[in-house]
Amino acid sequence: MPGLFSRGEGSGRPNPLAGKVNPGHVPGSGPQRPGGSEAVTTFPGGYNVPSAGPFKERQKVPRAWGEIVVEVGSLTLRAKRRRIATLIPPIRLEVAEVSLIAPILPEFLGPNHGVAIRRLDGEFLYLWTEEPEPVLDCLQAHGFEVSRTPVKATYSG
Repeated sequence: MPGLFSRGEGSGRPNPLAGKVNPGHVPGSGPQRPGGSEAVTTFPGGYNVPSAGPFKERQKVPRAWGEIVVEVGSLTLRAKRRRIATLIPPIRLEVAEVSLIAPILPEFLGPNHGVAIRRLDGEFLYLWTEEPEPVLDCLQAHGFEVSRTPVKATYSG
């Protein structure tokens, strides 16, 4: 039967996800967990965030090395590479810790597309991605309040 086995015909291992569809999952947007409300979606993208240390500089992870992981009620910005992750730890935010999520107004010769995330303390975190709309749609579907009015990215460093 097509879709019954996880690794092709005759592997003997049934696929637990065969025939199950997450109602809120956007096809092609990333992996999902069984059970509709527990979907986890990952998008590639670099990010620029406030430093967690005593210095006021910002930390940056290039697009090829970063990602955002969106689950019901939370988001995580993290590095894909272990060596980068030891220098810049993942940042996890719950819905209650975020006051604004909006697309970034593109700048001439700057990072073209992105998503601005403002924490309750007023600090912005920026995700640079090729296509911000699927990220915004996913965040909204996972409980975040999203504005479609672009904001200007203001950061130093």
